[in-house]
Amino acid sequence: MGTAAGEGVEVFVDYGSRRGNANLLMVYGFVARPNPMETVDLPVPDCVRGASEHHRLLRGFMENSNRNTFKAARVGVDLGMKRAIRIACSDADLVSARLEEHVGRGLSEETFWHESTEDDVLESRVLQELLAVCEEFLASQGHSQVSQCQEGAVGDSGGERERLAASFRLERGELVQQLREKLLSQMPGSC
Repeated sequence: MGTAAGEGVEVFVDYGSRRGNANLLMVYGFVARPNPMETVDLPVPDCVRGASEHHRLLRGFMENSNRNTFKAARVGVDLGMKRAIRIACSDADLVSARLEEHVGRGLSEETFWHESTEDDVLESRVLQELLAVCEEFLASQGHSQVSQCQEGAVGDSGGERERLAASFRLERGELVQQLREKLLSQMPGSC
């Protein structure tokens, strides 16, 4: 910054280390494929929405974070959402008893969110809920939309921004598909 580059000197531009494609497209006019920082907002699973009426912890989680969606990436999902699904899929009385025991040991309610479980049945249920959200997202994209995105990425006559937007939509579908495959590989009993 502030220093002129001489002729023939390579110049580098840093667009930031945590920019998703929506930001890159809107600010700089391009998308990076694949973009390791890309995330997709997926809807909060119905089990969490429904259980938040009965679980005080979930109600607070949903209200404090004003959640209708959660972040998902190729490598996984928002850990807070995974924990919320775990609580939503558990018996309300059992969660209350475990929370009371947790607080009784002098630990805060907030750290209760960070406890994990070794229950394979519960973990399967969490993964099934996340898979259902991924499947719903992929179904909403439809095969025709993906084909249109691919066509637009190759020979879109509507302009460069439209081609990039089509590329962005295609990557979102690919990201959710990769997440789906990762979740399937995490199912207890999978190879």
